Amino acid sequence: HTPSIFARNSLNYVQEVGVLKSLKPHVCARENIESFLFFMVLEGEGRVFSEGKNYTVKKGDGVFLDCRNYYEHQSSEENPWEIKWIHFDGLEVKRCFDELVSKKEFVPVFALGKNAEVYASLWEKIKEAQNRKTLLDEMDSSRFLFEIFTLILLICVS
Repeated sequence: HTPSIFARNSLNYVQEVGVLKSLKPHVCARENIESFLFFMVLEGEGRVFSEGKNYTVKKGDGVFLDCRNYYEHQSSEENPWEIKWIHFDGLEVKRCFDELVSKKEFVPVFALGKNAEVYASLWEKIKEAQNRKTLLDEMDSSRFLFEIFTLILLICVS
């Protein structure tokens, strides 16, 4: 999805959204990308490396990464994962994230727990809005992204 100029300058906006079912493990390693990545593990397991630490992730976990910093993620060879993911960005998200993590330790892996269906529902709404691509859909996506982001921060900032 290519966000409009208005969305890039004024909203939280989707860069990419999708589903991945790993058939074999591969390491995805990135840094210096103006983006945040959120993914939910629907099946299987894998690992995430972020901020100098390794995390094991499994079905029912969520991951939130600041792609400006180095990170890696990899599906398990024995039990490959299926994930739903969103790359997104926006001034509001950056400012809130930077302000909160400057004051507290951030943990990028968390159990979706009782909010699993809320995350899944918001992901579906974002995916649907990206298929329509109107200004109102971009505004809805911005709102849904901030809802996901807020739920994540309530859990991940200790």
